Amino acid sequence: MALSSETGKVEEELLLTLALWAESGAGDSLLRRCLGSLARLWDGEAQRSKLLDGVSLRQRRVLLSFCEHPRSVVEAKGAQVHKQLRTLGARPLVLGTAEYPESLASIMDPPPVLSALGNTALLRAATVAMVGTRSPDGLATRACSEIVERLVTEGQLVTVSGGAVGVDAVVHASTLEHGGGTVWIAGTGLDRVYPSRNAQLFERVAANGLVVSQFSPGTPAHRRQFPRRNFTIAALARVVIVVQASTSSGTLYTVEGARRYARPLYVLSPLAFDRGWAGGVDLLRTGAARPLYGVEELTEISRLCGAKPAPRPASKTRSLFGEPASRPDSMLDENARRVVEQLARRPLHQDQFSNEIINVDATLLELELQGIIERCPGGAIRLSR
Repeated sequence: MALSSETGKVEEELLLTLALWAESGAGDSLLRRCLGSLARLWDGEAQRSKLLDGVSLRQRRVLLSFCEHPRSVVEAKGAQVHKQLRTLGARPLVLGTAEYPESLASIMDPPPVLSALGNTALLRAATVAMVGTRSPDGLATRACSEIVERLVTEGQLVTVSGGAVGVDAVVHASTLEHGGGTVWIAGTGLDRVYPSRNAQLFERVAANGLVVSQFSPGTPAHRRQFPRRNFTIAALARVVIVVQASTSSGTLYTVEGARRYARPLYVLSPLAFDRGWAGGVDLLRTGAARPLYGVEELTEISRLCGAKPAPRPASKTRSLFGEPASRPDSMLDENARRVVEQLARRPLHQDQFSNEIINVDATLLELELQGIIERCPGGAIRLSR
Protein backbone atom coordinates (compact mmCIF):
# COMPACT_ATOMS: atom_id res chain seq x y z
CA MET A 1 0.00 0.00 0.00
CA ALA A 2 1.40 3.39 -0.94
CA LEU A 3 1.56 5.83 1.99
CA SER A 4 2.66 9.43 2.35
CA SER A 5 5.60 9.65 4.75
CA GLU A 6 4.56 13.16 5.78
CA THR A 7 0.86 12.73 6.49
CA GLY A 8 0.52 9.00 7.02
CA LYS A 9 -2.47 9.08 4.70
CA VAL A 10 -2.97 7.05 1.57
CA GLU A 11 -1.43 8.92 -1.36
CA GLU A 12 -3.86 11.03 -3.35
CA GLU A 13 -2.93 9.41 -6.68
CA LEU A 14 -3.75 5.97 -5.26
CA LEU A 15 -7.15 7.24 -4.11
CA LEU A 16 -7.87 8.60 -7.59
CA THR A 17 -6.76 5.28 -9.10
CA LEU A 18 -9.05 3.28 -6.82
CA ALA A 19 -11.94 5.62 -7.62
CA LEU A 20 -11.50 5.12 -11.38
CA TRP A 21 -11.02 1.35 -10.85
CA ALA A 22 -14.47 1.25 -9.27
CA GLU A 23 -15.99 3.47 -11.97
CA SER A 24 -18.45 1.56 -14.15
CA GLY A 25 -17.32 1.50 -17.76
CA ALA A 26 -13.75 2.69 -17.16
CA GLY A 27 -12.07 -0.47 -18.42
CA ASP A 28 -8.53 -1.75 -17.95
CA SER A 29 -6.99 -0.04 -20.99
CA LEU A 30 -8.12 3.42 -19.87
CA LEU A 31 -6.91 2.88 -16.32
CA ARG A 32 -3.53 1.60 -17.53
CA ARG A 33 -3.16 4.71 -19.69
CA CYS A 34 -3.95 7.05 -16.79
CA LEU A 35 -1.94 5.40 -14.00
CA GLY A 36 0.16 8.00 -12.22
CA SER A 37 -1.41 10.89 -14.14
CA LEU A 38 -4.99 11.13 -12.92
CA ALA A 39 -4.34 14.25 -10.83
CA ARG A 40 -3.67 16.13 -14.09
CA LEU A 41 -7.40 16.03 -14.85
CA TRP A 42 -7.82 18.79 -12.26
CA ASP A 43 -4.68 20.78 -13.25
CA GLY A 44 -6.28 22.96 -15.87
CA GLU A 45 -7.57 22.56 -19.42
CA ALA A 46 -4.11 22.19 -20.99
CA GLN A 47 -3.09 19.28 -18.75
CA ARG A 48 -6.50 17.66 -19.11
CA SER A 49 -6.28 17.87 -22.91
CA LYS A 50 -2.92 16.07 -22.87
CA LEU A 51 -4.43 13.19 -20.91
CA LEU A 52 -7.49 13.03 -23.16
CA ASP A 53 -5.46 13.14 -26.37
CA GLY A 54 -5.72 9.88 -28.31
CA VAL A 55 -8.37 8.18 -26.18
CA SER A 56 -11.55 6.79 -27.72
CA LEU A 57 -14.80 8.75 -27.59
CA ARG A 58 -16.20 6.39 -24.95
CA GLN A 59 -13.08 6.69 -22.79
CA ARG A 60 -13.16 10.47 -23.18
CA ARG A 61 -16.72 10.55 -21.87
CA VAL A 62 -15.77 8.38 -18.90
CA LEU A 63 -12.85 10.64 -17.96
CA LEU A 64 -14.83 13.86 -18.38
CA SER A 65 -17.63 12.46 -16.24
CA PHE A 66 -15.03 11.28 -13.71
CA CYS A 67 -13.43 14.72 -13.30
CA GLU A 68 -16.61 16.81 -13.38
CA HIS A 69 -16.74 16.36 -9.60
CA PRO A 70 -14.32 18.21 -7.31
CA ARG A 71 -11.10 16.29 -6.79
CA SER A 72 -11.80 15.99 -3.06
CA VAL A 73 -15.09 14.21 -3.82
CA VAL A 74 -13.37 11.71 -6.13
CA GLU A 75 -10.61 11.11 -3.57
CA ALA A 76 -13.29 10.43 -0.96
CA LYS A 77 -14.75 7.78 -3.27
CA GLY A 78 -11.31 6.21 -3.61
CA ALA A 79 -10.90 6.32 0.17
CA GLN A 80 -14.17 4.42 0.49
CA VAL A 81 -12.88 1.69 -1.85
CA HIS A 82 -9.66 1.56 0.17
CA LYS A 83 -11.67 1.23 3.38
CA GLN A 84 -13.69 -1.63 1.87
CA LEU A 85 -10.46 -3.49 1.12
CA ARG A 86 -9.07 -2.83 4.60
CA THR A 87 -12.29 -4.09 6.17
CA LEU A 88 -11.88 -7.33 4.22
CA GLY A 89 -8.25 -7.56 5.32
CA ALA A 90 -7.11 -6.97 1.74
CA ARG A 91 -4.91 -4.38 0.06
CA PRO A 92 -4.54 -2.96 -3.45
CA LEU A 93 -1.63 -3.84 -5.74
CA VAL A 94 -1.20 -1.27 -8.51
CA LEU A 95 0.65 -1.86 -11.78
CA GLY A 96 4.04 -0.14 -11.64
CA THR A 97 4.57 -0.57 -7.90
CA ALA A 98 7.02 -2.96 -6.24
CA GLU A 99 4.30 -5.24 -4.85
CA TYR A 100 2.62 -5.86 -8.21
CA PRO A 101 3.51 -9.36 -9.52
CA GLU A 102 6.24 -9.29 -12.15
CA SER A 103 4.66 -12.12 -14.15
CA LEU A 104 1.60 -9.94 -14.78
CA ALA A 105 3.51 -6.69 -15.24
CA SER A 106 5.44 -8.24 -18.14
CA ILE A 107 2.41 -9.09 -20.31
CA MET A 108 0.86 -6.82 -22.94
CA ASP A 109 -2.44 -6.23 -21.14
CA PRO A 110 -1.99 -6.55 -17.36
CA PRO A 111 -4.85 -5.80 -14.97
CA PRO A 112 -4.02 -2.27 -13.73
CA VAL A 113 -5.20 -2.89 -10.16
CA LEU A 114 -5.45 -6.06 -8.10
CA SER A 115 -6.84 -6.60 -4.63
CA ALA A 116 -5.06 -9.23 -2.56
CA LEU A 117 -6.26 -11.07 0.53
CA GLY A 118 -3.67 -13.26 2.23
CA ASN A 119 0.02 -13.98 1.72
CA THR A 120 1.20 -11.80 -1.18
CA ALA A 121 4.67 -13.39 -1.02
CA LEU A 122 3.12 -16.26 -3.01
CA LEU A 123 3.01 -13.92 -6.02
CA ARG A 124 6.81 -14.04 -6.14
CA ALA A 125 7.02 -17.85 -5.91
CA ALA A 126 7.29 -20.46 -8.67
CA THR A 127 3.69 -20.99 -9.75
CA VAL A 128 1.82 -23.61 -11.76
CA ALA A 129 -1.79 -23.13 -12.89
CA MET A 130 -4.11 -26.15 -12.82
CA VAL A 131 -7.58 -25.74 -14.30
CA GLY A 132 -10.43 -27.81 -15.68
CA THR A 133 -14.07 -28.76 -15.76
CA ARG A 134 -16.58 -28.11 -13.00
CA SER A 135 -17.67 -31.76 -13.12
CA PRO A 136 -14.53 -33.93 -13.30
CA ASP A 137 -14.87 -37.69 -13.30
CA GLY A 138 -13.34 -39.84 -10.58
CA LEU A 139 -10.14 -40.60 -12.48
CA ALA A 140 -9.47 -36.92 -13.24
CA THR A 141 -10.10 -36.00 -9.60
CA ARG A 142 -7.68 -38.63 -8.31
CA ALA A 143 -5.04 -37.73 -10.89
CA CYS A 144 -5.40 -34.03 -10.07
CA SER A 145 -4.86 -34.69 -6.36
CA GLU A 146 -1.80 -36.83 -7.08
CA ILE A 147 -0.28 -34.20 -9.37
CA VAL A 148 -0.82 -31.48 -6.78
CA GLU A 149 0.82 -33.58 -4.07
CA ARG A 150 3.92 -34.19 -6.20
CA LEU A 151 4.27 -30.58 -7.38
CA VAL A 152 3.74 -29.14 -3.90
CA THR A 153 5.80 -31.56 -1.81
CA GLU A 154 8.61 -32.33 -4.25
CA GLY A 155 8.66 -29.25 -6.47
CA GLN A 156 7.75 -26.69 -3.78
CA LEU A 157 5.47 -25.04 -6.33
CA VAL A 158 2.56 -22.71 -5.61
CA THR A 159 -0.68 -23.66 -7.37
CA VAL A 160 -2.96 -21.17 -9.11
CA SER A 161 -6.61 -21.76 -10.01
CA GLY A 162 -9.98 -20.02 -10.21
CA GLY A 163 -11.91 -21.18 -7.14
CA ALA A 164 -14.71 -22.83 -9.14
CA VAL A 165 -16.37 -26.09 -8.18
CA GLY A 166 -14.75 -29.17 -9.68
CA VAL A 167 -11.09 -29.19 -10.69
CA ASP A 168 -10.33 -25.73 -9.26
CA ALA A 169 -11.63 -26.70 -5.83
CA VAL A 170 -9.64 -29.96 -5.90
CA VAL A 171 -6.47 -28.00 -6.72
CA HIS A 172 -6.90 -25.51 -3.86
CA ALA A 173 -8.02 -28.09 -1.28
CA SER A 174 -5.30 -30.63 -2.17
CA THR A 175 -2.61 -27.95 -2.03
CA LEU A 176 -3.68 -26.87 1.46
CA GLU A 177 -3.95 -30.51 2.56
CA HIS A 178 -0.28 -31.02 1.70
CA GLY A 179 0.88 -27.80 3.32
CA GLY A 180 1.46 -25.88 0.10
CA GLY A 181 0.63 -22.36 -1.03
CA THR A 182 -2.26 -21.76 -3.40
CA VAL A 183 -3.61 -18.66 -5.17
CA TRP A 184 -7.33 -18.28 -5.92
CA ILE A 185 -7.95 -15.84 -8.80
CA ALA A 186 -11.50 -14.57 -8.31
CA GLY A 187 -13.93 -13.58 -11.05
CA THR A 188 -15.78 -11.17 -8.73
CA GLY A 189 -14.90 -8.52 -6.17
CA LEU A 190 -13.28 -9.96 -3.04
CA ASP A 191 -16.45 -9.30 -1.05
CA ARG A 192 -18.52 -11.53 -3.36
CA VAL A 193 -17.55 -15.18 -2.89
CA TYR A 194 -18.44 -17.12 -6.02
CA PRO A 195 -19.55 -19.84 -6.14
CA SER A 196 -21.15 -19.53 -2.71
CA ARG A 197 -20.85 -23.27 -2.10
CA ASN A 198 -17.07 -22.80 -1.95
CA ALA A 199 -17.30 -20.16 0.80
CA GLN A 200 -15.49 -22.31 3.38
CA LEU A 201 -12.73 -23.12 0.91
CA PHE A 202 -12.42 -19.39 0.15
CA GLU A 203 -11.86 -18.69 3.85
CA ARG A 204 -9.23 -21.43 4.07
CA VAL A 205 -7.35 -20.12 1.03
CA ALA A 206 -7.50 -16.54 2.34
CA ALA A 207 -6.12 -17.69 5.71
CA ASN A 208 -3.42 -20.05 4.40
CA GLY A 209 -2.79 -18.90 0.84
CA LEU A 210 -3.87 -15.93 -1.25
CA VAL A 211 -7.05 -14.70 -2.96
CA VAL A 212 -6.59 -12.15 -5.75
CA SER A 213 -9.16 -10.20 -7.76
CA GLN A 214 -8.80 -7.75 -10.64
CA PHE A 215 -12.34 -6.52 -9.99
CA SER A 216 -13.27 -3.81 -7.49
CA PRO A 217 -15.26 -4.60 -4.33
CA GLY A 218 -18.96 -5.03 -4.99
CA THR A 219 -18.48 -6.54 -8.47
CA PRO A 220 -20.92 -9.49 -8.75
CA ALA A 221 -20.51 -12.59 -10.89
CA HIS A 222 -21.03 -12.00 -14.61
CA ARG A 223 -20.10 -14.30 -17.46
CA ARG A 224 -18.04 -11.66 -19.30
CA GLN A 225 -15.61 -11.47 -16.35
CA PHE A 226 -14.56 -15.12 -16.27
CA PRO A 227 -12.58 -15.15 -19.54
CA ARG A 228 -10.60 -12.15 -18.20
CA ARG A 229 -10.07 -14.00 -14.92
CA ASN A 230 -8.87 -17.08 -16.82
CA PHE A 231 -6.36 -15.02 -18.81
CA THR A 232 -4.98 -13.70 -15.52
CA ILE A 233 -4.60 -17.27 -14.22
CA ALA A 234 -2.50 -18.15 -17.28
CA ALA A 235 -0.39 -14.99 -17.05
CA LEU A 236 0.37 -15.40 -13.34
CA ALA A 237 1.62 -18.98 -13.79
CA ARG A 238 4.89 -20.19 -15.27
CA VAL A 239 3.23 -23.38 -16.57
CA VAL A 240 -0.45 -24.23 -17.23
CA ILE A 241 -1.91 -27.73 -16.77
CA VAL A 242 -5.37 -28.65 -18.08
CA VAL A 243 -6.71 -31.52 -15.98
CA GLN A 244 -9.96 -32.27 -17.83
CA ALA A 245 -12.09 -30.14 -20.16
CA SER A 246 -14.79 -30.54 -22.80
CA THR A 247 -14.66 -28.70 -26.13
CA SER A 248 -17.01 -26.02 -24.76
CA SER A 249 -15.30 -25.60 -21.39
CA GLY A 250 -14.41 -22.14 -20.09
CA THR A 251 -11.02 -23.69 -19.34
CA LEU A 252 -10.16 -23.08 -22.99
CA TYR A 253 -9.90 -19.35 -22.23
CA THR A 254 -7.02 -20.23 -19.91
CA VAL A 255 -5.52 -22.27 -22.75
CA GLU A 256 -5.84 -19.25 -25.04
CA GLY A 257 -4.14 -17.15 -22.38
CA ALA A 258 -1.28 -19.65 -22.09
CA ARG A 259 -0.72 -19.39 -25.83
CA ARG A 260 -0.94 -15.60 -25.83
CA TYR A 261 1.56 -15.24 -22.99
CA ALA A 262 3.84 -18.09 -24.14
CA ARG A 263 3.29 -20.24 -21.06
CA PRO A 264 4.14 -23.95 -21.48
CA LEU A 265 0.86 -25.88 -21.70
CA TYR A 266 0.28 -29.45 -20.52
CA VAL A 267 -2.87 -31.56 -20.80
CA LEU A 268 -3.36 -34.42 -18.37
CA SER A 269 -3.40 -37.91 -19.85
CA PRO A 270 -5.56 -39.60 -17.20
CA LEU A 271 -4.62 -43.08 -18.42
CA ALA A 272 -1.10 -42.41 -17.15
CA PHE A 273 -2.55 -42.47 -13.63
CA ASP A 274 -4.32 -45.81 -14.07
CA ARG A 275 -1.97 -48.79 -13.60
CA GLY A 276 -4.07 -50.90 -15.90
CA TRP A 277 -3.03 -48.67 -18.81
CA ALA A 278 0.64 -48.28 -17.83
CA GLY A 279 2.02 -50.55 -20.56
CA GLY A 280 0.23 -48.68 -23.34
CA VAL A 281 1.21 -45.31 -21.90
CA ASP A 282 4.89 -46.35 -21.94
CA LEU A 283 4.59 -47.27 -25.63
CA LEU A 284 3.14 -43.84 -26.41
CA ARG A 285 5.73 -42.01 -24.32
CA THR A 286 8.65 -43.72 -26.06
CA GLY A 287 7.15 -43.22 -29.51
CA ALA A 288 6.86 -46.97 -30.11
CA ALA A 289 3.13 -46.67 -30.80
CA ARG A 290 0.70 -44.10 -32.17
CA PRO A 291 -2.21 -42.69 -30.16
CA LEU A 292 -5.71 -43.69 -31.24
CA TYR A 293 -7.94 -40.69 -30.54
CA GLY A 294 -11.07 -41.41 -32.55
CA VAL A 295 -12.69 -42.08 -35.90
CA GLU A 296 -10.00 -40.35 -37.98
CA GLU A 297 -7.39 -42.80 -36.71
CA LEU A 298 -9.76 -45.72 -37.44
CA THR A 299 -10.03 -44.50 -41.03
CA GLU A 300 -6.23 -44.41 -41.22
CA ILE A 301 -6.04 -47.95 -39.81
CA SER A 302 -8.47 -49.18 -42.48
CA ARG A 303 -6.32 -47.55 -45.15
CA LEU A 304 -3.14 -49.14 -43.79
CA CYS A 305 -4.87 -52.51 -43.85
CA GLY A 306 -5.73 -52.09 -47.52
CA ALA A 307 -9.45 -51.44 -47.10
CA LYS A 308 -11.30 -48.79 -49.08
CA PRO A 309 -13.82 -47.31 -46.67
CA ALA A 310 -16.81 -45.42 -48.02
CA PRO A 311 -16.45 -41.63 -47.97
CA ARG A 312 -17.61 -40.08 -44.72
CA PRO A 313 -19.16 -36.62 -44.43
CA ALA A 314 -16.80 -34.04 -42.99
CA SER A 315 -17.18 -33.74 -39.23
CA LYS A 316 -15.22 -32.89 -36.15
CA THR A 317 -13.07 -35.63 -34.67
CA ARG A 318 -15.09 -37.56 -32.10
CA SER A 319 -13.61 -39.42 -29.18
CA LEU A 320 -14.16 -43.16 -29.08
CA PHE A 321 -15.22 -42.71 -25.49
CA GLY A 322 -17.76 -39.95 -26.19
CA GLU A 323 -18.18 -36.55 -24.59
CA PRO A 324 -18.19 -36.29 -20.79
CA ALA A 325 -21.65 -36.90 -19.39
CA SER A 326 -23.71 -33.87 -18.45
CA ARG A 327 -24.02 -33.10 -14.80
CA PRO A 328 -26.96 -35.16 -13.50
CA ASP A 329 -29.98 -33.31 -12.15
CA SER A 330 -29.44 -34.96 -8.78
CA MET A 331 -26.27 -32.88 -8.35
CA LEU A 332 -28.00 -29.54 -9.05
CA ASP A 333 -29.23 -27.37 -6.22
CA GLU A 334 -32.93 -26.54 -5.87
CA ASN A 335 -32.74 -23.26 -7.82
CA ALA A 336 -30.87 -24.87 -10.70
CA ARG A 337 -33.33 -27.77 -10.86
CA ARG A 338 -36.23 -25.34 -11.11
CA VAL A 339 -34.52 -23.48 -13.96
CA VAL A 340 -33.89 -26.74 -15.84
CA GLU A 341 -37.48 -27.89 -15.30
CA GLN A 342 -38.88 -24.62 -16.65
CA LEU A 343 -36.55 -24.62 -19.67
CA ALA A 344 -37.52 -28.23 -20.44
CA ARG A 345 -40.93 -26.87 -21.50
CA ARG A 346 -39.70 -24.01 -23.73
CA PRO A 347 -36.94 -21.37 -24.02
CA LEU A 348 -37.42 -18.39 -21.71
CA HIS A 349 -36.07 -14.88 -21.37
CA GLN A 350 -34.37 -14.03 -18.09
CA ASP A 351 -37.36 -12.08 -16.77
CA GLN A 352 -39.79 -14.94 -17.49
CA PHE A 353 -38.59 -17.36 -14.81
CA SER A 354 -40.92 -17.86 -11.85
CA ASN A 355 -40.41 -15.88 -8.65
CA GLU A 356 -39.69 -19.08 -6.70
CA ILE A 357 -36.16 -19.09 -8.16
CA ILE A 358 -33.82 -17.18 -5.85
CA ASN A 359 -30.94 -15.18 -7.39
CA VAL A 360 -31.77 -15.94 -11.02
CA ASP A 361 -28.65 -14.19 -12.39
CA ALA A 362 -26.17 -16.30 -10.41
CA THR A 363 -28.08 -19.54 -11.07
CA LEU A 364 -28.17 -18.93 -14.84
CA LEU A 365 -24.48 -18.04 -14.85
CA GLU A 366 -23.56 -21.26 -13.05
CA LEU A 367 -25.65 -23.39 -15.42
CA GLU A 368 -24.22 -21.61 -18.47
CA LEU A 369 -20.64 -22.11 -17.30
CA GLN A 370 -21.41 -25.81 -16.81
CA GLY A 371 -22.73 -26.04 -20.37
CA ILE A 372 -26.24 -27.04 -19.22
CA ILE A 373 -27.96 -24.00 -20.75
CA GLU A 374 -27.16 -21.64 -23.62
CA ARG A 375 -28.33 -18.26 -24.89
CA CYS A 376 -30.09 -17.98 -28.23
CA PRO A 377 -30.01 -15.05 -30.67
CA GLY A 378 -32.47 -12.51 -29.32
CA GLY A 379 -31.65 -13.23 -25.68
CA ALA A 380 -33.78 -16.31 -24.96
CA ILE A 381 -32.27 -19.07 -22.83
CA ARG A 382 -32.65 -22.78 -23.57
CA LEU A 383 -31.21 -26.13 -22.51
CA SER A 384 -28.00 -26.94 -24.38
CA ARG A 385 -28.43 -29.35 -27.25
